[in-house]
Amino acid sequence: MTYCVYKTKGFEEPWWLNDDWRNNILDVQQFTTLEAAYHQYTVEKSRLSQQHKHCSERNNHMAAYWNKGDVAYCIPCENDEQLYTGIFIQTDQGTLSDEDLQTLQYLND
Repeated sequence: MTYCVYKTKGFEEPWWLNDDWRNNILDVQQFTTLEAAYHQYTVEKSRLSQQHKHCSERNNHMAAYWNKGDVAYCIPCENDEQLYTGIFIQTDQGTLSDEDLQTLQYLND
């Protein structure tokens, strides 16, 4: 199994993972262990924190960053909407297992 650290930019925070979320991928890095993926996740979080004034994080493996005024026109919304830069960890097969989530909790403590 491979662990992936995804960096995205779009109208939604990364935890929404709508059907078209892959269209918003800016970068993906692959790792053979969850620990290595988490390390890279924390490195990227630090970088994004320096570039953005606002952050929201969930479940120790998903974070959204934004600056007020960083907007783009959303065609379905027919309005300017906030853009979010997201970073999160998933496996190459999808979401993380309960065991992976427990490991992330341990790594974050």
